[in-house]
Amino acid sequence: RQTDYIDEDRVRAEIIAAKHLYEKHGWPVIDVTRRSVEETAAAILALLRDRAAPR
Repeated sequence: RQTDYIDEDRVRAEIIAAKHLYEKHGWPVIDVTRRSVEETAAAILALLRDRAAPR
């Protein structure tokens, strides 16, 4: 029995929907491929610092 979590077409559709949602709201996307939790946290903190910096 195939569930939504192993249906490749469903997974692709969810990824596309998520990308559109992020673009619509201007939310950043961080590629965490081959990154440690610490590296990911540092990238998130850098994004927050950049947003908080006066312009």
